[in-house]
Amino acid sequence: GTNIPITLHNINVRGEFGYDFHSKTGMRLLGRLGYHYDAYLVPIDNKATLPAENFRGPSLGAALDIPQLTGAIRARASLDAVVLGTRSQTTNLEDGANPSTLGILLGMSGSYQWKPELLLTANYDLGYYSNTFGAPVATSKRMHGGTGGTRSDLFHTLSVGIKKTF
Repeated sequence: GTNIPITLHNINVRGEFGYDFHSKTGMRLLGRLGYHYDAYLVPIDNKATLPAENFRGPSLGAALDIPQLTGAIRARASLDAVVLGTRSQTTNLEDGANPSTLGILLGMSGSYQWKPELLLTANYDLGYYSNTFGAPVATSKRMHGGTGGTRSDLFHTLSVGIKKTF
């Protein structure tokens, strides 16, 4: 009957290159190349023996950017895959000896130019991770059976904000 806090840190560093359709909406198709890092942090004394985890790897993706969908509305959608990612877990709390992860990141955002100096924004991000851990580690305190484990992680993030120019 104890709550165990988990903290997630998510960092994406990306470069974009693309094609401008030269339309009145300013629509662009963008290729994206970057690096993704996730840290799942748990307290050292957690009773559920949850491992802290780090997931990292290069990302490859695409985005469709429409900076003037209408006079006041901007829109963007993106899809990225984390390729050749690695996952590490707390020593002696591993879910398997050879973890591998495929990460898919979907993003959608919209903005509304409310006033000349105020922009209202909304963003939705979906992170999906398919994890395979391989054969159990004999020293793990996670009490695994005789076969390796798998797990899927799904993260939904919704953010809203106001941008003001000065």
